[in-house]
Amino acid sequence: MTGQFIKGDVHELWKDLAEKYGPLVRFGPDQVLCTDLESILRITSVRSDYRKSDWYDLARMGDDDNLLSMTDKDRRRERRKKVAPAYNGKGAADRAEYLASGSIFQPLDIAQSVHFYALDSLGEIAYSQPLGYIANDKDMNDVLKINEATFPWMYYLNNHHFFFTLLRKWPFNMLLPRAGDKAGLGAIMGHTTSIIDRRLNSFHSSSSMSEKSEKKPDDMLQSFISHGLTRPELQEEVTVQLFAGSDTVANGIRLCLLHLFSSAPNVYRRLQAELDAAYSFPSHKTSSSSTTGSPGIEKPIPYSTCLSLPYLQACLRESLRILPPVATGGFYKDVGLAGDTITGFALPPGTKVATGAAIYAMCRSRQIFGQDADVFRPERWLEAEEAARLELETSEKDGAAAAGGPGEAGRRLREMEITLGLIFGHGQFECVGRKLAMMQMNKVVAELVRRYDFTVLNPRRPCKVENALMWFVKDFWVRVERR
Repeated sequence: MTGQFIKGDVHELWKDLAEKYGPLVRFGPDQVLCTDLESILRITSVRSDYRKSDWYDLARMGDDDNLLSMTDKDRRRERRKKVAPAYNGKGAADRAEYLASGSIFQPLDIAQSVHFYALDSLGEIAYSQPLGYIANDKDMNDVLKINEATFPWMYYLNNHHFFFTLLRKWPFNMLLPRAGDKAGLGAIMGHTTSIIDRRLNSFHSSSSMSEKSEKKPDDMLQSFISHGLTRPELQEEVTVQLFAGSDTVANGIRLCLLHLFSSAPNVYRRLQAELDAAYSFPSHKTSSSSTTGSPGIEKPIPYSTCLSLPYLQACLRESLRILPPVATGGFYKDVGLAGDTITGFALPPGTKVATGAAIYAMCRSRQIFGQDADVFRPERWLEAEEAARLELETSEKDGAAAAGGPGEAGRRLREMEITLGLIFGHGQFECVGRKLAMMQMNKVVAELVRRYDFTVLNPRRPCKVENALMWFVKDFWVRVERR
């Protein structure tokens, strides 16, 4: 299996294994792949006695744990209480307008520009300070360059995660990034360290001043502080937030654009038509100034409007389904002390169940998504919703509604939605940044499509897509025309 990791196609191997051997496949001495939907929902439920395995150690950014790397259930529950308000609260929503800003140049490597946006937007949302990627239009501190060199090695060692435990020990830990490095993750850690220190100093100073002290920033860092995170906890959460959040959000946007630009033209035009009808250009400009003759400022589409657009939602869902942003992470869960039985097979305590590795295979399931499950076709979501709606109307007319739950069409739509939702985890393991990530994807894709026409410069190979734990999208060159 290590060979498949090196080739970058282990996600296809897992899909083939699931199709050949069924919903539970043993692929290591104590490792199994589970693609049974109901079993995964039970394993990841809030009351489940499964816990994160030591595989999650690879998510540690420093000497302490963050929410993603924590394996202790009680510690994770307490940390989640402190960080969740920042992701779900008023501060992130109020900054939604920033999620549509930035300049577009032509020709453009849109893969790189989207990643610049993701880093800058998270910097702005997290601590009211963009990192300067868009303003400088370059890879600051070689962060992306070093990421591209580092992630493949993490990917290769993905199935031998004990190496990451070894890396934490002397002298190997001297190779890890440190705050103060001139490039890469260490440079960003140093930058976030200075921001955190300034904020904490300001926080403590204002605490001793009168009530007329300056208003506190309404951002995620301030929420973390207000909910009691300590200085080391702040460093861990801000750093993992910046990297895990920016990479996955950038992937989600880039892969959606790749499918839109590479599909039949009617897909892109239909999405543009829906956006134009819902938020046309005359309606999204402020009134012009009578004194300056200014044509007015374009206002970004509201997130609430995005959520009301069926075809936009279908395109985003379908893109996430075809290529989930994190396609090959094992995200192993350890069986509890009492053992477990999955699809008729008894598993002893400590067995590592790969739930994350199952996502790619499950999102390509023909049983759930139809015989064309390997094809990007947003219409499948609209068809499933329409079939479920008609089925419900018919049952209501016949007086059979709610007697035995949803019918076949309703159950199929539920399976589709729940299966797709697993890309963000589920239950006690659900991604805390899900709401923020979807807001970013919705607003950026909607703004780009309704404002511009894109032409891929190399139709035979629009871009390079490589699998290294998460997808790396490079050299996505397009020509951009203002509509």
